[in-house]
Amino acid sequence: MKSNTIIVIVICSMLSVSCSKSYKWMTTDRNEKILVGKIARKQISNDQFPWFKANYDSYNSASSTDILYLKAYNKRVTFLVFGGTWCDDSQSLLPKFYRVLDEAQFPENAVTMYGVDRNKKSLKGETEKNLIMKVPTIIVYKDGREIGKVVESVMTTIEGDLKAMILASSN
Repeated sequence: MKSNTIIVIVICSMLSVSCSKSYKWMTTDRNEKILVGKIARKQISNDQFPWFKANYDSYNSASSTDILYLKAYNKRVTFLVFGGTWCDDSQSLLPKFYRVLDEAQFPENAVTMYGVDRNKKSLKGETEKNLIMKVPTIIVYKDGREIGKVVESVMTTIEGDLKAMILASSN
């Protein structure tokens, strides 16, 4: 009887750990709610963050040839993204980034995203591990190897910068 109770306790403990959230909501001293930790796109593309839909809908990619080029790599390129739901640059760039990925038909799992607080810290040290000093930062990987970063803003357009990184990695 005791061994059954212990087994049930162990299973319940394991389930509670595995179901724990990888993110949390924080309220700043400015009374703003921000997301920190590993977050999914659906968490920032909802009514809680109206800037996402507005900036996503209003972005028209500059070049359909850039989109076609990116589409050819949508199974080989992945992204590690750090952004702040409180950050104007993140609010501007991240919706455009996702619009480009959608147009180039990247799979949803091509992006791993972390929200950071105003001190650019995530929940489990991901910012420190990746030396993140500014947001947004988009780290681009091709075939598992880092090929470049977009930090805070783009040089041309998001699709142009991504294409240039992929082209440069092919040399």
